[in-house]
Amino acid sequence: MLSFHTQARRLVFLGMILVPVLPILVIMLLGDWTMSKIIRHAAQAQMERIAEDHATIIDLFLDERLGDLHFVLDAYSKAELTDQAKLDGVLEKLQRLETGVQDLGFITPNGVQKAYAGPFDLRGKDYGDCDWRNQALDKGAFVSDVYLGYRDQPHFTAAARDNGGDVLRSTIDSDAFGRLVESLRLGRRGQAYVVNSRGVLQTRSRNGPGLLEEDPAAKLYPASGQTVSVTADAGQGEDLFTVTPINHGRWRLVVRQPLGDAVGELSTLRLYTLAVLVFGGVLVIPSALLLSRRVGNMLGVAERRSRELEDQLARAARLAELGTMTAGFAHEINNPLQVMSSDISLLEMVLNDTTLAGQPAGDAEKDELREVVQQLRLQIGRCAQITQAILKFGRREQTREETIHLGTYLEEAAAMVRRKAQVYGVNFNVGAAPQTPDVHADPGKLQQVILNLVNNAIHAIVERHGSEGGELELRAEPGRAGEVLIRVRDNGSGMSTDTMSMIFTPFFTTKPSDQGTGLGLSLCYGLVESMGGSIQVDSKLGEGTEFVIRLPAAAKG
Repeated sequence: MLSFHTQARRLVFLGMILVPVLPILVIMLLGDWTMSKIIRHAAQAQMERIAEDHATIIDLFLDERLGDLHFVLDAYSKAELTDQAKLDGVLEKLQRLETGVQDLGFITPNGVQKAYAGPFDLRGKDYGDCDWRNQALDKGAFVSDVYLGYRDQPHFTAAARDNGGDVLRSTIDSDAFGRLVESLRLGRRGQAYVVNSRGVLQTRSRNGPGLLEEDPAAKLYPASGQTVSVTADAGQGEDLFTVTPINHGRWRLVVRQPLGDAVGELSTLRLYTLAVLVFGGVLVIPSALLLSRRVGNMLGVAERRSRELEDQLARAARLAELGTMTAGFAHEINNPLQVMSSDISLLEMVLNDTTLAGQPAGDAEKDELREVVQQLRLQIGRCAQITQAILKFGRREQTREETIHLGTYLEEAAAMVRRKAQVYGVNFNVGAAPQTPDVHADPGKLQQVILNLVNNAIHAIVERHGSEGGELELRAEPGRAGEVLIRVRDNGSGMSTDTMSMIFTPFFTTKPSDQGTGLGLSLCYGLVESMGGSIQVDSKLGEGTEFVIRLPAAAKG
């Protein structure tokens, strides 16, 4: 079992570690959570700003293509635009001024492309049922989704209508438009692409589905016409998506970046925080170890002084008990002394008779002398035993534990106070129940406890009954598994509930100041606890008291 100062040193060490570390850990966790929210919010805000700026550039690009078509319709007549040579010249000029225009086509109100300039043979093609033409007729200008069309290649069309119902169309170079969209870069793995209202890709995505394929994350994109950021599992970890409407809300620009890249600063911050925590631990742990050792040493000194004081109090209590048992000891010693005095007188008479007769002592006189000598030795032995018991009880001894057989031990302890009980007319019964286990305890400590309880019981009996009618029992019996009970029961004056709650308090006593110090029962409590046991009391005022000492039974073998 660890000593008190060793336990205290460990508690101080753990306290000095845990008290500062726990709040720091809480602060760090809260700080990490707060910083992750701030950094994530900042990353989202940055992506939204970038996405909105890039969406503006894309919308300007598409509006410029429509503006070019309106300019051509205003600058050239229908006759000029249906002239093949003139239309080829217009296309050449547009391609010199702007990139991304692949061809031009003039469609009459009946839906037939009457004139065409470009790399494909599309003159005379009927576009009467094409959605983009109908949208252009309805709205005046329109940019279609990507489709295959007559050329069987992915492309999308910009179309503008004049006042006569004619439509001028041009094909936008998908590669040029894709490069414009993909020019936005966010970190190593960020990307941008365009999807239509159904989630079908209008430009290629990096490490994802191809052109005209459905984006698996399209269900996350809101239908609202504002920029919104969402986070979702992308299969290889969470990605941050920022979705911005373009092409008058018909398309969506998707800016996508792995969450780890977006909040990469958080990892660096966590490394710095961990470094600070480790550095703090390097400083705190040695300091806590040094201080806890110093506190432990101080407590060790205090513990030794406390034990010395307890030993002194215990010895003082023993001497006080000796004082209360003085009358009994005097009576015990007086009896053999009177016998020895009578035997000495008899010895003198025999010697005088023999001397006066002038004759040698006969056999009868010799036997009588031998009996006198034997009786003297016996009574001297009784005096020596009583004296040794007194000295043993009052002597200061080192703590030692041994196996005690309670049947004989209780009789020996009771012998020191049995005469006192007889003097006061107390019927004192001592014994142990059959099969009572032995105990492993300090004989001196246990003797002091038992004698203190017995003396208190005699005092309570005399207080109630005087010199007649007193009953006192000292008995040992088996208790619960692994326990032995020692009962001290009397029919004395008893105690009130308030008194019982205070009897083990140091310096509390119900006796007059010249008859008690109030240390006896508190010392008994401490001595029993030091032997690994406990002590309890049950009492009723005017009926009697019973003290029960519980001690661990000695291990068999």
